[in-house]
Amino acid sequence: MAKTNAELDTADSSAESIALAASPIPAPVATKPATLFTDTLYTSRTLILPSHRAVPVVAKRVAVLDGDEELLDYLNASAEFQPLQE
Repeated sequence: MAKTNAELDTADSSAESIALAASPIPAPVATKPATLFTDTLYTSRTLILPSHRAVPVVAKRVAVLDGDEELLDYLNASAEFQPLQE
């Protein structure tokens, strides 16, 4: 029995859906902090960097990810933050 165009379109889209559902989804890449800093004045606050980016201080800690030179320079220039010795 011959299929109609509508039936062919439905079969094609079903096969495409199955193929998309079967494709592997890449796992998120975990980026660990390169450096942790301790806030010597506050337990929590929001830092506003010169580029107007907001950075949270949580539980007296600020995490600097690899490659974030702006935040690293900001924290190193301030007496209110100390690198955390692990």
